Amino acid sequence: KKRQRETFSESMYRQRKDIYSKVYQEHEGDPKILREAKGLVAFLKEKDIFLEEDDLLAGYQQMYDFSLPEGEPSLYELCRLESEENHALMDQYEKASKIGLFGGGLGGHVIPDFEGVLRKGFARLKGDAERKLAEGGEIDRDFLSAVIITCQGVEHYIKRYAQRASLLAERTKSIKYRGELERISQACEWVATNPPRTFFEALQLFWLTHEILTASQASGSLSPGRFDQYM
Repeated sequence: KKRQRETFSESMYRQRKDIYSKVYQEHEGDPKILREAKGLVAFLKEKDIFLEEDDLLAGYQQMYDFSLPEGEPSLYELCRLESEENHALMDQYEKASKIGLFGGGLGGHVIPDFEGVLRKGFARLKGDAERKLAEGGEIDRDFLSAVIITCQGVEHYIKRYAQRASLLAERTKSIKYRGELERISQACEWVATNPPRTFFEALQLFWLTHEILTASQASGSLSPGRFDQYM
């Protein structure tokens, strides 16, 4: 079982970069925020999902290959492209980075709005973005479009777990395990769009949201925040 999980992890580690690279090439002219959203949705649609007998919740968090897709400029190169008048400053920055004056690491140090997700659910979050987009005015259309794309992808992803758990429940001979799988399936089917009704559904939505966030970015410090309060 340990080897099975390790093999699964190795497969998903490579899978992310391949899928993101393909999406970035197909949507080369799109703003970066839309390419990021489409890349995440494509990954959630195609990535392998994993459930085994000791899992009480759906979701499998792991590290992925977060390196840039083929042909994507680095942050430094983007600054070069967007700041032609600041070449001298960028040269100083590059030299300072090479001698270790600046350091870099994983992203994160963020507390996502888990409470808002649990209170509203993904269907309402998508609906809020659609309403603001329709109202027009001074809005960030790319950001709102990315929210809509992402919420649609998240709904599909969580329902994949609902279907997987249901299929495994039909196949197992263990009455205890069948009950656990049916509970997971029913919870995932509901929280794919709706706010949770029970503590278990809230745990399931929290864990899948956390997993999706860690799949979307190299998050070194992604905090659950005041878990004791909103749960």
